[in-house]
Amino acid sequence: MVSFMIKYKNILLILTVLFFIGSLGFVGANVFMDEYGPNTAIAYVGDAKIKFKHFESAYRAAERRQREAGPSDTEEETAADDAAKKLKQEVLQAMITEESLAQSARKYGIGVPDLEIAYDIKNTFSDNGLFNKKAYVWVVRNQLGMNPEQYEAALLKQKMANKFQNALILSAKITPQETEFMLPKTEESKPKKGTKRQTLPKPDSEATAIVLTQIKAQSLADSFTRQFNAQERVELKHQDKI
Repeated sequence: MVSFMIKYKNILLILTVLFFIGSLGFVGANVFMDEYGPNTAIAYVGDAKIKFKHFESAYRAAERRQREAGPSDTEEETAADDAAKKLKQEVLQAMITEESLAQSARKYGIGVPDLEIAYDIKNTFSDNGLFNKKAYVWVVRNQLGMNPEQYEAALLKQKMANKFQNALILSAKITPQETEFMLPKTEESKPKKGTKRQTLPKPDSEATAIVLTQIKAQSLADSFTRQFNAQERVELKHQDKI
């Protein structure tokens, strides 16, 4: 054994060096792909990483929906880049918001049963009432750039975010006292004898309550965002990609 190693020591040395260089190249390639490839983190939200490939997929879907809706008005050619950049920023902000809402839902014990996920997938990809697995896999892979497991995880996150957002909206319900306090005050003349004091019509009261609910819900949402940002990591990366 010793004589074998002595005889072929140069070859063994070369193989060892090549193996070492190959290992460095493999690690370097993985680091490069993680930093500049499709798995690049375009944002960090808490303990989660928003990958560029997921952002790109969401942007393409938003772009497709916008195109199908048709142009809102005639835009100059020079404004196309600005419109694309604005849409990218809106998509990224929506993904960050969704991630923060989903993490908060998990924190407060708001969950989504597997049956609900399965029910939605079955309804979306059904053909004459029967689940079409082939169509499901094709759409998820070719149009969304995911595998079924990743799609189901994304759907779960979306549903958890929606549930937490609905909880915020429900907590913003306006009380009758708040509605009365915020109603526009008008000077009232002393009612004549035998007549009743004029009060604000009910439709105006209901409209005011709706507006106040929206304002209160937005205030709660802003407060939640500030609190989340103060407690969790929210960091944007590689802004040159958008």
